[in-house]
Amino acid sequence: MSIKDVIGSTVELIVKVVSMRVSELAKELGKTSKEVLDILQKNHINDKTHSSNISEEHIQMVKKLLGPKPQSPAPSPASPAPAEGTG
Repeated sequence: MSIKDVIGSTVELIVKVVSMRVSELAKELGKTSKEVLDILQKNHINDKTHSSNISEEHIQMVKKLLGPKPQSPAPSPASPAPAEGTG
């Protein structure tokens, strides 16, 4: 194995770690590739398809915008139920 092969393999591995296909990200988020592509296009990241790789920066942006929303506390009932044994 030559040094060129080692460097090529290392670079390929690094690229795989810091990038992901649009379709893989969509699946991870429970969204469609179209939804992910729409977010990318709205943020001026064009010329991507479902099979395109996107950078870690773009992955984080999409996750922030499409990821699970923080759950808000459950609304309290308008009026409390009457206590048993009263009345």
